[in-house]
Amino acid sequence: MKKTFFFGFVLILLLVSFASALVVPENIQKLTEYNNQQALSYLETITFVIAFLAGLIAILSPCSLALAPMYLTYGLKERSTLHTFSFFAGFSIVFVLLGVLASAVGKGILLFQEDRSFLVFLAGLLLVMFGLMQIFGKGFSFFSPRVFHAKNILGDFILGVLFALGWSACTGPVLSGVLLIALVLGSYVKVALLMFLYALGNFVPFFFLSFAVDRFKLYNISWIRGKNISFSLFGEKIETHSTNIFSGILLLLMGVLFLIFRNTLLFNSINIIPEASVKVNALQNGLFTLPWVNVLGVIVFVLFIGLLLYFLVKKYKKS
Repeated sequence: MKKTFFFGFVLILLLVSFASALVVPENIQKLTEYNNQQALSYLETITFVIAFLAGLIAILSPCSLALAPMYLTYGLKERSTLHTFSFFAGFSIVFVLLGVLASAVGKGILLFQEDRSFLVFLAGLLLVMFGLMQIFGKGFSFFSPRVFHAKNILGDFILGVLFALGWSACTGPVLSGVLLIALVLGSYVKVALLMFLYALGNFVPFFFLSFAVDRFKLYNISWIRGKNISFSLFGEKIETHSTNIFSGILLLLMGVLFLIFRNTLLFNSINIIPEASVKVNALQNGLFTLPWVNVLGVIVFVLFIGLLLYFLVKKYKKS
């Protein structure tokens, strides 16, 4: 009887200890409740239109400046709209996957990139290799240089994928809210669509620029069209083109940036407009309270999609 009582008492103590270990500390519980409330709030306030407009506004932030040199490597040429669309397709697919995966493992995009820095390093190596291929007009026995020829759509798609691996997203209030929705509520389908529209907003200026390049044939301007260049290197004659050299140098620089910093955060130190990031975040926050934001967003989105379809159909008929 005494032994039964003793073991029963010990069992009760163990159960109490186990139960107390399961009790969430008060500060952690409050943080969890706060995150749940914030996620629910963002789920109601962040619409597809707001995500699109927030991405459009984010292009004003220094962290988006990295997109400009990458656009110059493929955008200023014939069929610019198709090349831009191809680059965006590769970029957006990886960007959405990175965001959703980062939220799934409970980390921000930057921390997730740090854990997967070998992918960024690999992307940097490939960008350096492709840059050298562009500059010298050469390929490798296992890889055709034509894939990254100035007129190749597949090459632009692959560059978009590589760049997305190392691109450090402009987090801001809207994108942070989108990732919190995925982290807390697990709404990954909606989050994927929100992030896609955010990325699309980032690329709107480049699409409009590509429309202008195609419409006014800006690629025929002499300094953009460039000229053939030949020189000797180690006794071998190299034949290339000035635009290939220019785009190759940009690819090379971006590759080196990925290798050294494993991201594009260096662009955040560029301070063309004082406190630009703070002002951009304030503009994004303003979207939540703007009474006619959905109407404005729909107008901009419909205008953009209409122009995109117009140029794609027009180019398709000519080809």
